[in-house]
Amino acid sequence: DGRPSLPHITCSTLLIGGEKDIFYPPDMLYQMAREMPNVQVSIYPRVGHGLIEQRKKEFEKEVLEFLAQ
Repeated sequence: DGRPSLPHITCSTLLIGGEKDIFYPPDMLYQMAREMPNVQVSIYPRVGHGLIEQRKKEFEKEVLEFLAQ
């Protein structure tokens, strides 16, 4: 369980998840984000755990934009 380490992650972090993800549901991502000092959360609607395959272009665009900040 890495949760105690979350407050020590000081670099910009992007948490991306699917609205219907049963492994890492949005509530879990938001809970993690509350513990991290510099985080953005992005939840894709109507997508489960396979969001990278299902929304590949959107995912790639969002990650590239985040990295360009």
